[in-house]
Amino acid sequence: MLPLQIFVTICIGVLTVVTSQEPGFLDGCKAPMVLPVWDNGAIFSPYYTLHPDFNYPPNQTCRWTIRVPEGKKLQITFDEAFDVERNGAPSLPSFTACADWVRIYSGTTTAPVCAPKGVLTTGIFCGTTSPGVQLVSSNTATIDFCTDEEDERRGFRLTYSGTDGSEIPPSTTTAKPQPGPVCGGEIVLDSENTVQYIQSPNYPEEYPQETFCEWIVRSSNSSAVMVTAVGLFEIDGRRRDPLCRGSHLMIEDTMQGKSVGRFCGDRPWSGPRGVRSFGNTVKIVFRSAFSWWNRRGFRLRVEESRCNAEYGHCPNSQTGHTCFDRSQLCDGNPDCPRGMDENCPAGCGIPAIPPYISTKSDAKIVGGVEARPGSWPWQAALFTLSGEHFCGGTIIEHDWVLTAAHCCVAHALPVDPKNYKVRVGEHDLAQEYEPNAVHYDIEKIILYPDYEPENDRTAYDMCMIKTKMPIFFNDDVTPVCLPSMNSGAIGSKCYVTGWGYSYGGREGRKFVNRTHITELKYSDPLRQVDVVIERELCESMWSDISEDEICAYNPEKDSCNGDSGGPLVCPSTDDPSRYELVGTVSWGHERCASENYPGVYAKTSYFLDWIYDTIADN
Repeated sequence: MLPLQIFVTICIGVLTVVTSQEPGFLDGCKAPMVLPVWDNGAIFSPYYTLHPDFNYPPNQTCRWTIRVPEGKKLQITFDEAFDVERNGAPSLPSFTACADWVRIYSGTTTAPVCAPKGVLTTGIFCGTTSPGVQLVSSNTATIDFCTDEEDERRGFRLTYSGTDGSEIPPSTTTAKPQPGPVCGGEIVLDSENTVQYIQSPNYPEEYPQETFCEWIVRSSNSSAVMVTAVGLFEIDGRRRDPLCRGSHLMIEDTMQGKSVGRFCGDRPWSGPRGVRSFGNTVKIVFRSAFSWWNRRGFRLRVEESRCNAEYGHCPNSQTGHTCFDRSQLCDGNPDCPRGMDENCPAGCGIPAIPPYISTKSDAKIVGGVEARPGSWPWQAALFTLSGEHFCGGTIIEHDWVLTAAHCCVAHALPVDPKNYKVRVGEHDLAQEYEPNAVHYDIEKIILYPDYEPENDRTAYDMCMIKTKMPIFFNDDVTPVCLPSMNSGAIGSKCYVTGWGYSYGGREGRKFVNRTHITELKYSDPLRQVDVVIERELCESMWSDISEDEICAYNPEKDSCNGDSGGPLVCPSTDDPSRYELVGTVSWGHERCASENYPGVYAKTSYFLDWIYDTIADN
């Protein structure tokens, strides 16, 4: 009798080849891969170890053949953090319910990669419950991972080794951490339970309305506690509150007695990602409000962490266990994978990837074109707590982003850094995985002293944001140059970039305010538009232009709602390949790209002394 064949596959519709840049990734997705005979090894889905924010790509057909020495049997152990799309009820068998799946065959197989689920249906895995330990009655197994075109998830990681026994050895059986109390309770992390999971009621089905759950999570070893969302995260109804005042998840550090994070929304980055405590105890609170549109809730991994919230960690690392202090940045000693903390360019304003310089017109950013990915590496995006983009920004230092003051007060006064996040390295907001895109928490928001929030036609529209952790630079993330006093001369051809509203006319509002911030459809990919610095038309159409403002114009081309706070950059007169930040998108005609109405920008050179002093004082 032939041994049971177990096969691992996750399948999708149309093939998309992805080459992951993460260390240790064995790319069986580009072509089937037969691995050497090893005593032990590991394979994982694309982007699984790169960062908890990233999901595997769509349309993957991956295959690995793994082998241990002759005479051994394969023991395969899946990590507990397992999330592969399942769209059927829990009572349905995997071969019926799996939209994406993992399937294991013992030995080699002649079946096509991502064969139909009806072929050899045993050993198919999906959902959010880890398959744990699987014993294969051979020294060889074939593993396929296949995904469809939508609803990508975190994925899987498995390790394998050889064993002599015919059963899973008790000493190597991994005890599966159990979810904590269904709706609240106390969880203790100790040497035998270093990782626990908690989830919303009914997860992954819809949670009930008007629910209150409170968990106390404590480390008995006096270690910090780290909280990370795994798998699906959906909190709040169809109309998202940018400040998560409706249904939300809140994490409170009991030592400091204050919130360290409030979360809602349904974006890949909406949930907590490596949120750590200062002390050894956190309180996790889930509140659901009355709503016509409930969501499916959350699942959280809670674990001990070697470093507390005073430290940062290397961006896009799989865990938050590598403690990183600001002083380690650019100190000559690599502390992060691939030495990313030592990528410290001496210059500014020169993209590693040259931008498209074209006069071609399109219907985006109002008369602009889609930017070349990575070609405007100082571009930042501001997000609300619920994960919605609302303004742009510009990287000027490892710790600092410039934006418009009206963006910093767009939702509430007084300004609270916990209400926003900065994302850098982003190109397409619709993509759930971009290798160099990273969210940063905000430490300080500093408005220009003369800015008046109640004035709809804002003067002194400048704001500085300091991130809690320094921004790590790479080819997709570098700072722009601050201008000289003579930059942006009249007649200069310059560029505006952003994810703002795509069409002008009646529907396009330039100014972002507390009531109109999320009513329009923004562009998903980053867009660019060329404009010309000018003064005469500006003064005739806008009689109240002040010395802290600069105008730029091009017929039927303009920045618009959502571009606010983003950069207006011009080539340096000394080196046309180097760009200087001449302005920040501020305001304009309520109909974006209206004829004869230039856009108005906060003039960077006016604020230079304040910018330098603020950096020095903070």
